[in-house]
Amino acid sequence: KGYNLVIEGTGRTTDVPIQTATMLQAKDYETKMYVMAVPKINSYLGTIERYETMYADDPMTARATPKQAHDIVVKNLPTNLETLHKTGLFSDIRLYNREGVKLYSSLETPSISPKETLERELNRKVSGKEIQPTLERIEQKMVQNQHQETPEFKAIQQKLESLQPPTPPIPKTPKLPGL
Repeated sequence: KGYNLVIEGTGRTTDVPIQTATMLQAKDYETKMYVMAVPKINSYLGTIERYETMYADDPMTARATPKQAHDIVVKNLPTNLETLHKTGLFSDIRLYNREGVKLYSSLETPSISPKETLERELNRKVSGKEIQPTLERIEQKMVQNQHQETPEFKAIQQKLESLQPPTPPIPKTPKLPGL
């Protein structure tokens, strides 16, 4: 008889995953690592959306993530994942996108580093069509929470405006003779 445990973390450092996997293995647990791999912009927008959702529920417990802190984690995550892969502590390391599509498994491709797959997904260009629904959801939540004066709100509005098709110019009325 056993238990399945899910231990959530950001991957900011390798210390906690190494210590946790080592402790669990000492108690005869099998350890696997599953990583959510998304483009940087989707990841950051996810932190804003999470904050706005939490704020609507309880402003006192809403958890904001400063962009600088997010960007440090994103920058270090591929290298940290590579370090964790090299420890051999995890019987499988898998990367998934938000749609649940498996992008990588160390069992299936042991000679390929998860770092490359993660970097490719983090740096993937996101189309306007792909990101627009997320921006619109966040904009709506920010309006409901009365956060229209924040720099994030202004940046989201600016991005949404840039995704709109250009307005065709109004044709000039021809001048009539004698007028």
